[in-house]
Amino acid sequence: MNLKENLKKFFRDRWNIAFLAILLIAIAIRAKYLLTDSIWPDEGLYIWYGYNLLHSPSYFISEEFTRTISYLPSIIVAIFNIFFSNYVAGKLMAIAFAIAGISFAYLLGKEIKDGFIGLIAAIFISFNIIHWFYSDRVLLDVPLTTMFIITA
Repeated sequence: MNLKENLKKFFRDRWNIAFLAILLIAIAIRAKYLLTDSIWPDEGLYIWYGYNLLHSPSYFISEEFTRTISYLPSIIVAIFNIFFSNYVAGKLMAIAFAIAGISFAYLLGKEIKDGFIGLIAAIFISFNIIHWFYSDRVLLDVPLTTMFIITA
């Protein structure tokens, strides 16, 4: 199958269209609060890890970095830091993990039972106030949640 046929098949499923609508609403809600002008000390530390990885690649094997638990989020911050400022790169990492978590929750529910269960799972995680609160911050809560969903 080519890409065009896969897209047609994807958009024929009503649950996939409903999921995309929920995902767009979740992105719009999170984008409103994405660039708030507050930063927690933990956020600054994770952004600093990403900054150091970009500007000094040997930092990846340093003793300080090997003691941290934020490998993947720090690497993603470093990649976003190529194109954006430190602060925006950190916030984009948080929203990327939030979107990935919602998407994988839908896929997990769809795999477990059907599209309806997947949509309910996506709705629950999209509008969960705690997930919403932490997905606007560069903390490890949302990346860990997303990685657990992917593992499941």
